[in-house]
Amino acid sequence: MELYPGIEIVYGEPALYLRDFDALVIADLHLGFEEVSAEHGLFLPRVQLKKLIKKVEKLLNLSGASKVIINGDVKHCFSKLTYQERSEVSEFIKFLRDKGLEVYITRGNHDNYISLILSKYDIPLYEYMLINDILLIHGHEYYPMATSHVKIIIIGHEHPSISIRDELGHVTKLSCFLKVPLKTGQELVIIPALSIYALGTRVTIMRENYLSPIVRDLGILEEAIPYVISEEGVTLELPPLKDIHELIG
Repeated sequence: MELYPGIEIVYGEPALYLRDFDALVIADLHLGFEEVSAEHGLFLPRVQLKKLIKKVEKLLNLSGASKVIINGDVKHCFSKLTYQERSEVSEFIKFLRDKGLEVYITRGNHDNYISLILSKYDIPLYEYMLINDILLIHGHEYYPMATSHVKIIIIGHEHPSISIRDELGHVTKLSCFLKVPLKTGQELVIIPALSIYALGTRVTIMRENYLSPIVRDLGILEEAIPYVISEEGVTLELPPLKDIHELIG
């Protein structure tokens, strides 16, 4: 499904394809989550890396991309670089490089110390990426205001999801993209997390519920449009939030 000319959702998956740059865009992998959880007493099997590699393999086959952009939060721990993060980030990058892909990474708020790994692969860590009139930034901070020619901003950070309640009170929660017009006249696209553990921020017209200052301060949330993705590889465009906020509230 094409969100804008040259910007497509990859067949109902949590990724975008930038046609002119031939790049797959993903975000919020949160590698190392299981080790951090164990430190807090929650012991999870270390399965996320294997599942993410399988998912990205599928995304690459579907898109045919020659480049991969990870739009922030490759790793999970804020305060250090854990053993699991060091091992799994290295393995993930090696997987991408072995496929002959160009790899680009923008810095997320979880990506402290990741440069220690990326430097071994000669991969720079960007604060943001500017591709023609498209700006990619993780979303935890404001984008560069000087880039006035930017038309579309792509962020992660929010892990957007939508909860739909039926007449019996049953709630179904699904990941989604969110396309948000901004007060600046630009358009914002929030992409869902790739991590299997990221439950997500429930999309709503209440701006205080969002993490990103870009969304909170500049988003015209009543006009925001969710694009729900499902396990069956289907993308469903929903009406603007102003029209469905009672259903998803």
